[in-house]
Amino acid sequence: MPKVDLIKLYAFPGDTVLDPFSGSGTTGVAALKLGCNYIGIDKEEKYTEIARRRIRDEEVRFAQGEIEFEENVAETSPKLSIQRMSQIRAVFTGDN
Repeated sequence: MPKVDLIKLYAFPGDTVLDPFSGSGTTGVAALKLGCNYIGIDKEEKYTEIARRRIRDEEVRFAQGEIEFEENVAETSPKLSIQRMSQIRAVFTGDN
C-alpha cells in the first residue's frame, strides 16, 4: 500500500505523523502531500540528511506549483500553505 494511502487511513490534514524509522523520508513526503505535520526519527544521520533534502525539495516543488496537495486535502483544508508546510521539517537522528 502506498504511504499516502496509509496515512489517509489514519490521519487528517493538520495531524502529526510520527515515523520512528524514517529512513529516506518517504513517509515525510507523503505527509507533506497530505497536509500533515511530520516527525521522522532514524539512528543513521546519513538517512536523516536524505530525508531532510527530499522533504525540502518537495516544499520547493510545491512553492513553484509543480505539485499540489492531494485532492481531499484541498477540499477539507483550504488554508494550508507553504508556511504551514515548513512545520513538517522535523527529522531527527537517534543522537538528538
